[in-house]
Amino acid sequence: MDAVDVGLSSPDKRHEDTPSNPPRTPLSLDQATIILAKHTLATPCLKVLHHDRILNPRNTTYTLTSSDGKDYILRFSESWGTKTENEVAAISYIAKNTSLPVPKVVGFCTDSAESPTKYEYILMEKLRGVPIGYLFKNLSLSKKITVVRNMTKILKIFQSLTFDQCGSFYFNKTDTESKVEMKDVKVGPLFRSPHCSPFSNYLEYLQQLINSGIERMQTSRILMDGEGPVLLERIQNFRDKVCNLETTPLSEKVKNVQFVFTHLDLHSFNILIDEETFEITGVIDFEFSGVHPIDQDWFECFSFAGICNKSRDVFGDGMRTMSDSGTGFDSQKDQDLPELKVHFFQECKIQGVQTPEDIIGHEERAMLHYFVKYIYPWWITEEVDDPLPEKWILERNSIRERLKVVLDMYGV
Repeated sequence: MDAVDVGLSSPDKRHEDTPSNPPRTPLSLDQATIILAKHTLATPCLKVLHHDRILNPRNTTYTLTSSDGKDYILRFSESWGTKTENEVAAISYIAKNTSLPVPKVVGFCTDSAESPTKYEYILMEKLRGVPIGYLFKNLSLSKKITVVRNMTKILKIFQSLTFDQCGSFYFNKTDTESKVEMKDVKVGPLFRSPHCSPFSNYLEYLQQLINSGIERMQTSRILMDGEGPVLLERIQNFRDKVCNLETTPLSEKVKNVQFVFTHLDLHSFNILIDEETFEITGVIDFEFSGVHPIDQDWFECFSFAGICNKSRDVFGDGMRTMSDSGTGFDSQKDQDLPELKVHFFQECKIQGVQTPEDIIGHEERAMLHYFVKYIYPWWITEEVDDPLPEKWILERNSIRERLKVVLDMYGV
């Protein structure tokens, strides 16, 4: 990776437990000019465009137009452990090791004290193309087929990047001043679990995800209400049994999973295409990327094309939770989806992309993936009145029923 301006916070300054929301107030031209100048780009900033259609509470995104007419994407993010560094390091790794078009990072800041807005940010050159979500539903079937076939190239690239351990990405830093030459990227702890080592096997990985969910569940008024404490104890017993090498009931085919590069958020806003050729012009938003089991991208990817494994498919109970909803665009019904899935999986076979049908042990790991997700469902907000609104009670109860299915399955 080329030299980029950075502002790396020291470990004791990082927010490791609870993410802080990014700014919601408008970015002024003066603030934008300061950021451009900090990274030795042409000033003053002539225009600031707020991307208010991007439905992501974790980020606030702007396009900045510099005095030489170039456009840059500026994204402020929640402060959460080493998430910002993970994203920049992941982009660096992809840019260096693949041909996939990704944003060129020209600067970033993980020390909020050094930011003009007091929030972490990443500054990137703007890629050409438009998000698939703005176009997909209104395309003809033949053009949709072209798009979904092109999407298999993304998974092929990611699956080709294999690792011995799983975790998040970090730079091998030799200095923390600006203009750092950061050529090497390493795999370290998951950014949400900064005190843990990277994991060398699936049981270690699963145990830490469960531990993280338990910690957050214990702080939730909604989740600890009613039968919450009893459920918590069962989850802890599950962890102690299933994640212990000597007592685990998991078979070798479930435990022996390959670790690969994963994006973890391949929805319609994060894939850019050319409006005429429908070729992929960019993949963006690598904030949750890392090295994970090869299954992981299949739970989130391409939901707008009906590709991913939703929880209702995994459990087969006909129940629909909010985790199945996707974004506003991804959740739109499309009569072409059944045929698109056929073409997509045919192309996967041609390209040698492993799918849930090919990945050994996927079915059981899919159940465990959603089990972990339901321990602390992030989409259930704590900012509600007392007594709890009916919709949150129904959602929580649905989630609890699925947790019990898995707990009963493993006899705890």
